[in-house]
Amino acid sequence: AVLVHVIIGAALVVGFQHSTPIQNPVARQPVEIVKGTAVDESALRQQLEKLKQQEEAKRQAEIERQKKLEEASKKAQEERRKAEEARKKAELEAKKLAEQKAAEERRLAELETKRKAEEAARRKAEEEQRQAEEARKKAEAEAKRKAEEEAARKQREAEEQRRLNELLESEERGLDAANQSQLDILRQRYIDDIRQKVQSSWLRPSNYQAGWECIVDVKQGPGGLVVSVVARDCDGDEQFRNSVENAVYRAEPLPAPEDPSLFARDLQLKFRPEN
Repeated sequence: AVLVHVIIGAALVVGFQHSTPIQNPVARQPVEIVKGTAVDESALRQQLEKLKQQEEAKRQAEIERQKKLEEASKKAQEERRKAEEARKKAELEAKKLAEQKAAEERRLAELETKRKAEEAARRKAEEEQRQAEEARKKAEAEAKRKAEEEAARKQREAEEQRRLNELLESEERGLDAANQSQLDILRQRYIDDIRQKVQSSWLRPSNYQAGWECIVDVKQGPGGLVVSVVARDCDGDEQFRNSVENAVYRAEPLPAPEDPSLFARDLQLKFRPEN
């Protein structure tokens, strides 16, 4: 712009000189001066035009540069905006994933707690069922034992009643028969007393089955001391046989007969728990 002003100032000076009259009388000098002036003005105009074009080119270049700067700034702002949106979106996504993970962990923890509670309830129910089954079996065994004892008692009562009836009948047949019957009854009572005491001393083995019985040979000494016991012709197994023999030893001293004449060193008993 300074150069343009300098050129414009030079053009004004030249124009001023051109307008000043020339006093030299020589005929050719004015012509030369005019021609020289015309050449200078044309060149000056060309230079001015060139300078204007350069200035316009610079102005357009500056406009283009400012435009590019504005576009670059807008682009940078847009990229920053997109980056911020992406960051916020990523944060939201991360937060969402964290919440989903926390919810899944809570759900798994609740399921585990529920599973443990169900497992504890199942074990408790199984234990209660087992205890109830044991109580039922124990009650059934106790009821069966009492029923067997009651049946044995009734059978003994029936047997005693039968003997009593026989005794009454024998009294009708005569005194001797009555005495013999009385001795038979006393002998039978003596055997029954021994059997009853052995029965009360017997410990039931775990594998015992109803109906098992043994023939027991017993040798005894004075006062009912047991000398030897042999259980034979036994049902069941060795455990049952041993339990019968041990019961005889535990029953010592064996009961004495009502009539001392009925005492026998060798006894043979039929041991049957139901009886």
